[in-house]
Amino acid sequence: MNLTGVALPGTDLRALCLPGARLSNADLRRADLRGAFLADADLRGANLTEANLAGAHLTNADLTGTRCDGANLREADLAGATMIATSLEATDLTDAHGAPRSLRDTVLTAAKGLSPDRIRDFYRATSEDGF
Repeated sequence: MNLTGVALPGTDLRALCLPGARLSNADLRRADLRGAFLADADLRGANLTEANLAGAHLTNADLTGTRCDGANLREADLAGATMIATSLEATDLTDAHGAPRSLRDTVLTAAKGLSPDRIRDFYRATSEDGF
């Protein structure tokens, strides 16, 4: 489904099921995406500032250049996600699981829920792709 550039700030999208959706440059600020299934989705350049993505499935999603500042990614599945130049400033990553494919140039300033061991796991898992 092509939703490129869609503007849905503050919208309740809980449990949304859009695998492989094109959501590049979408405005999803403060959207409620708890439990959303967005595996393989294209979220490049999307604005997810302060969005609630708790428990979301972002397996193999492309979040290159995405803004997730202040977002809730508790218990989100990030396995294989591409997060190049993604901003995760003050994002809650408590119990987020699965190692992203790449975190190159990603901002983790003041991110919550990342223990030193978890950060090392992220780095190790992504080192082959030029973390």
